[in-house]
Amino acid sequence: MAIDDARTALRNEKRSLQATIERAQEELTRVESALAALGQTRKAKRRSSWSKDQVTCTECGYVAKAPQGLAAHVRGSHGSKAAAKSGKAAAKSA
Repeated sequence: MAIDDARTALRNEKRSLQATIERAQEELTRVESALAALGQTRKAKRRSSWSKDQVTCTECGYVAKAPQGLAAHVRGSHGSKAAAKSGKAAAKSA
């Protein structure tokens, strides 16, 4: 009997959670409609805060999305000497 009681309790909880999710989705739809009526949408993705010069490879012109990506590119594509030179240039511009 204990297993049947547990199953029943889990089914009831599942129904309750599904109802909560449906209410939340309806509310989200209402809010999005209201924002659309005001000419607003959800926030746009955050833009990069690094200038193109800060994330461009001085050896080949590769443009990374972030300084970490540029550092990985320099290490992988140009070797340790270029990585050391790039690190010094980055320290000067900072």
